[in-house]
Amino acid sequence: MPRTNYKYSSFAIQSLLKKVANEADVQIQNIADCNILSSIIAKSGYFVSDSTLGRLYCVISTSSVPSKYTLDILSQYIGEKSWDSFFSKTTNLIDETNIKSSIKKDNAIESELTLLKFCLHDYAFNPIVNYLSNNLELFEQTHTYKTYAILNVIDESIRNNENVRSELLPFISANEILRNAYFKYFMNIDGLNLYYTKFLENHYLKRLNPKESNYKNNLIWAYSVLITSFLYANNKAKILQIGYDLFKKFNPDNELIENFIVNGEIQFYPYARYHFSHIVYLFFSGKGKNKKVYENKLEIICNNIAKLDSKLKAVVLAQVFEALIVAKLPELIVSLSKLFSEIVSDIMCQKDKTRIHNEEESLIQMSYYYFLACKICNIHIQENTPILDVVNIPISNHLQYFHTYSFYSKSIQAIFQETPEKKEKYLKEAYNHAILVKNKFFIKQGGL
Repeated sequence: MPRTNYKYSSFAIQSLLKKVANEADVQIQNIADCNILSSIIAKSGYFVSDSTLGRLYCVISTSSVPSKYTLDILSQYIGEKSWDSFFSKTTNLIDETNIKSSIKKDNAIESELTLLKFCLHDYAFNPIVNYLSNNLELFEQTHTYKTYAILNVIDESIRNNENVRSELLPFISANEILRNAYFKYFMNIDGLNLYYTKFLENHYLKRLNPKESNYKNNLIWAYSVLITSFLYANNKAKILQIGYDLFKKFNPDNELIENFIVNGEIQFYPYARYHFSHIVYLFFSGKGKNKKVYENKLEIICNNIAKLDSKLKAVVLAQVFEALIVAKLPELIVSLSKLFSEIVSDIMCQKDKTRIHNEEESLIQMSYYYFLACKICNIHIQENTPILDVVNIPISNHLQYFHTYSFYSKSIQAIFQETPEKKEKYLKEAYNHAILVKNKFFIKQGGL
């Protein structure tokens, strides 16, 4: 790759290429399009070969960086003095215009998401930090499309890039508004044992302030997620340590769903994970030796969630069912067969098969543990269950929990397989997903 003697960024280069294609009114999809573009540019007195354009537009594979000569020519073609001039204007656009204010324009959201992606790709963290800091009012409105779309772009990069994680997760956790908005929708279960636990311990918990309005729910959520991670890492000592601290601070008998309401909205994820953690703690601490303790707790939870929407019930019961499997009480899961069927039927009637939300991913989790409980208890499962319609949706729709979702879905399909070869195939695939996220709890379930 030639050594560059000029300033450049992926975003600036892609912006130039887009403007060139727009100026020529050509869509570049193959080398033939590059030939057409080369001819159009030549008519304006500028000359760039089709092979050079092919490398720039990635229709020809290359690892090289374009020469400044080529960038100067293309910049002049769109009316700029030189590449340096275009690059300077593009950089100022990032730092001054888009990052600070244009996010507020509804018709600009797609271009701004593209801008954000390029900043993340180029590790341009200062513009991103400035943008987030200057638009905090946007992140107070957590139900808007813009807020979710922006956080989703950031989260995708956080999940897949260690450099982005190390720069942006501490920054997000340090700001109450950003922290509440981001962690309301995003938690990387796949990365729980890979990096997420260390982040919660080293950054998130240290940034929580008792004076914050949502302090209690955030603290409960963080402690409960840590207990989940230590279960998945098979670390009993840490489960007992964190569990002792959590339940000393917050008595499970008092933490009913009405205590998880903030600004009129039920915080059902903290509620679900809190009671999941309590069941797990009861089991590992030996304080839940009497089955009646779990039966009473399950009855209270079911009464608590009776008026919730079916999707929210699935979120809660997904956590509860997993905890009951930990506690070796599958019969308590089976005892809720009627409620389970009602929730599944209701959600399946409502759902759009082209789009899966977190709540429907909880439906997959809840269903897996229900079917597993039935299998353990030797209870027949009807083969035409509608849950298989969700399981067979392409996994690309579940990027946020790719491996975790895949483990649940492959395991469910294994349960319904009568052919030994197909059953073994699904079990192996589920096992491989568990291995990739280092989830020892999933790995132990691999044989079903």
